[in-house]
Amino acid sequence: MMVRTFPARLLAALLTTLVVIGVSACSSRSATSCSDDQDCFDNEVCRAGTCEVLTPDTGDERDCVENIGICGQEYCHPEERRCVACVRNDHCSGELVCDPSSNACVCPPGTHRCGERCVDSGSPEHCGERCESCPTQWGADAACVQGSCTLECAEGFFPCSGPDCQTQCIECERHADCTSPSHARCDEGRCQGCATSQDCAHQPDTPVCDQASGTCIMCTPEDSSACNGNSCDPRTNLCTTTPIRSLNDCELCQADIECQDHQRCVPMNFAGQSRPHGYCLDIESLRSCSKPLPMHLERVSLSGHPLTRYCGVREEKITCEAFLDFGNPCANDHDCGAPSLDDGTCTWFSGANARYGCSYPCTNDEDCPAGAFCTSPNNGFCLSNPLP
Repeated sequence: MMVRTFPARLLAALLTTLVVIGVSACSSRSATSCSDDQDCFDNEVCRAGTCEVLTPDTGDERDCVENIGICGQEYCHPEERRCVACVRNDHCSGELVCDPSSNACVCPPGTHRCGERCVDSGSPEHCGERCESCPTQWGADAACVQGSCTLECAEGFFPCSGPDCQTQCIECERHADCTSPSHARCDEGRCQGCATSQDCAHQPDTPVCDQASGTCIMCTPEDSSACNGNSCDPRTNLCTTTPIRSLNDCELCQADIECQDHQRCVPMNFAGQSRPHGYCLDIESLRSCSKPLPMHLERVSLSGHPLTRYCGVREEKITCEAFLDFGNPCANDHDCGAPSLDDGTCTWFSGANARYGCSYPCTNDEDCPAGAFCTSPNNGFCLSNPLP
């Protein structure tokens, strides 16, 4: 078989034509978009987002050492002779530093970027690569260990290891673990308010449960067993120094149980103003209201007994203090009655034991102690002869 060959001159002409066509096609291709030089051909450079061909007579226009000023807002790397984001740390803004391997501005080691800030990668607020805080749990604080969120028991709590654990950390396993009077009962690992006085048994100073508030207290008017024979002040729920049933008519008191069986501790007034204390007064249904406590007073006792009628002094002009001072020796009016009140008077008592003694205003004889009398109706004062 005969093989036809092209003449050498014809073949050379054909190859030259193909090269010209190829170069023409390459030079006439549409511009290619780019972000850096790697997106372009070897004979091209990326400028303003477009690949441009380097001409043989201009040299490598990417060499920033030879072509000063081509880096614009970037910096010229003196060894690699190319434009980079940074070469030194002072090329970076704020907290950022220059990474020598990428010549990019990055957060310092041990930190990472969250928004516009570099944050601590080892803190529970930004653990690992997080920009949000690690989750917490009741009784436990968030912690960051080797870049991972974990929990650590808060102060006053300890790890729960039993099969019935509801949370990782608990504050009690029994009532004795709960030392606060307001949270004395252990319930499902938490110290909570008391429900009965049994919940307060491990707190000797506050053995009684106030169920209304769930707080262990020292005593109540109903339960003063912790007071060693003394009364309980209902306003403070603390033991007093006053023995039970040790007070009598008109004496200052803090609780009903300090007065006699037929009395209660009752608030009183003077000249239309409330007094700051309570006074032991007879219960009207148990004692008749007569001299020297003839008045019928309706009051709620300091220990909370409902509204009841009691026998007392004439409050518009007499105080219990002045009543109790009657006949005591005095030098002037200030020695008689309640301090700072104009309720007592120092007057002359005649007779075998004549001397100055304390008295007080009266309306009639019923206002005066046994054996005494009112010197004048409505505007007199009590006297007796002999002195009491």
